[in-house]
Amino acid sequence: MILYFSATGNSRFVADYIANSTGDNVVRLNDIFKSGAPWVFRSQRPFVIVSPIYAWRFPQKVEELLKKAQFQGSDKFYCIATSGESSGNAGICVAKILKNRNFDLAGFANIVMPDNYLPGGEMPDKETAVKVIRQSLPKIQEICRLINANQSFRMDFQCKNGWFLSSVANWGFNVFEKNSNSFRVDDKCVQCKKCIDNCPTNNITLHDGKIKFHNSCMFCLACIHGCPVHAISYKNSKNGFYQCPSEKDISEK
Repeated sequence: MILYFSATGNSRFVADYIANSTGDNVVRLNDIFKSGAPWVFRSQRPFVIVSPIYAWRFPQKVEELLKKAQFQGSDKFYCIATSGESSGNAGICVAKILKNRNFDLAGFANIVMPDNYLPGGEMPDKETAVKVIRQSLPKIQEICRLINANQSFRMDFQCKNGWFLSSVANWGFNVFEKNSNSFRVDDKCVQCKKCIDNCPTNNITLHDGKIKFHNSCMFCLACIHGCPVHAISYKNSKNGFYQCPSEKDISEK
């Protein structure tokens, strides 16, 4: 079973690629979080977790799921991170969680995908994004081969300053960056409610004709990147918008 969380499509692309290679079924964690469905998963094959990196760790909600969900059948896990560059010490954090539950971590890999951390800089255009993903395909393909062979793979655990990035910097991100008061909705909003539908934590509502943000934001920014009229911004960012290119775009030469 492949469990993935994705806001802009990078982790979905990797999860779907693995699913197509292995024939395994896929579960979208966004839907699980949003619906409040029980965190009970059963698979005779190893569990594959695919998630983006938020401030050099898996998102808090994904880590919480690893700590609390009922995983039945297999006790073997492969964890795949997608990031713009480095996953910090995210692998070490995941390994500790799974070890505490007596689960077997058979591999942790970081896949470099187009960087779409909106406050960090301009969003990549389609051509740049396609190039980055194509460069990562050999690593994704090797991961698929090893999963199909039920083999472990090298852990992408360490990076320079990884401890600081995945602890102090991550703490700062979760305390200060994930601030719903910094979201703005301008008069282009057509009240289509797509941001409400896309929000995995039900943090967005429509009240008296206005979009309102509450206090359970994951900072996935699916609301911003998925808005069809680009009416939502974070701290008035002018860095653009991003959606992962399609498999067809990536396969075309």
